[in-house]
Amino acid sequence: MAETPSLPQLVGARADHVFPKLTGAQIARIAAHGARRAVAPGEVLVDAGDQVVPFLVVTAGAIEVVRIAGGTETLVAVHGPGQFSGEINMISGRRALFRVRGREVLRGDLVVADEVRPPQSDDRHEADQAPDDQ
Repeated sequence: MAETPSLPQLVGARADHVFPKLTGAQIARIAAHGARRAVAPGEVLVDAGDQVVPFLVVTAGAIEVVRIAGGTETLVAVHGPGQFSGEINMISGRRALFRVRGREVLRGDLVVADEVRPPQSDDRHEADQAPDDQ
């Protein structure tokens, strides 16, 4: 049976826009509101239906996001160093839609933040800033 392509494979060249990477400074600001921890391959961090969903930032290793339907898992995404996982449900309060688990050994390099804050003003792209901000 052929494996269903993952979302990054489907979006092709646009994958960097769909799954952006954080800068070191952005990761440091998030880390101030979270904790680093180790994650084993296969360890479930978020399960579909969970009410409380943390914001996960990968600094080494990888996590995978899978959709479960009818007893079958479909790979949605793999997040590596600098990438993050956090559903809109973190803001809306709805239950998680996907399972997130460790894919590779993360040697204590996963930042888990339980609260979401609005982006800092210095995270905005220059083109998005008003003339007064430059």
